[in-house]
Amino acid sequence: MSHSNDFNKENIEIYLNDFAEEYKKLTKEKQSLKIVLVGGASVLINHNFRKSTNDIDYSNPQSSIIDKAVEKTANKYGLFKNWLNNDFRKTSSYSDKIDEISVFYKKISDIVEIRTISPEYLIVMKLMAFRDNKHDQSDIAGILMECKENGKPLNIENIKNAAVTLYGNIDKLPKESLIMLNNLFERNNYKKDYLYLKNREEAVRNKYKELRNENLLDVDRLDHKTLLIKATDMINDKLEKYDDKIFNE
Repeated sequence: MSHSNDFNKENIEIYLNDFAEEYKKLTKEKQSLKIVLVGGASVLINHNFRKSTNDIDYSNPQSSIIDKAVEKTANKYGLFKNWLNNDFRKTSSYSDKIDEISVFYKKISDIVEIRTISPEYLIVMKLMAFRDNKHDQSDIAGILMECKENGKPLNIENIKNAAVTLYGNIDKLPKESLIMLNNLFERNNYKKDYLYLKNREEAVRNKYKELRNENLLDVDRLDHKTLLIKATDMINDKLEKYDDKIFNE
């Protein structure tokens, strides 16, 4: 059976519903469960600009019952084993405040409550991660773009306050991410910046894969961080930057 790694607005609902049913069958005491979805899954559920994500991240502690329910749904639909996982807890974006700032999304089978993350906190978590080869930077611009289009624009103080709530101090965020955030607000052209950042991230991912394939036989050169930095630098040199001010002071 093929294994999918493409989750979208439609199938994510199907998989979560099936997961909840499996969880309900497995828990003998019918113990309720609260799952806080973060990352790309939370962006997918709350926004329309993002079309897919590679997995579904949640911030809760892991349990054997959750793992078993995840596995049963994976087997049923041909998903990879950890399609729903809490690896996020190992990243710099994790905060023990996430549960309390999460917002209700839906309850499934009267036992599993799904919660997500509101726009300003999603942006802060993306600012903390700020990876060149993922969707962090385009998600930041995309959320700002969509909130503005929906008549609920965010201001920079909303985001700074959210950063303090999650991480205690805004200075915990990477310096380059704060520079980009300030420049996005100053430019106030979120749609153009979103498209630029989306294309840039895709170019970095493709260049990284190209470099990795070129170096498969050279173990000493297979360091992920080194290859990613090289790929990013090559794209920054090659890509036509309509305005360097997105990234630089």
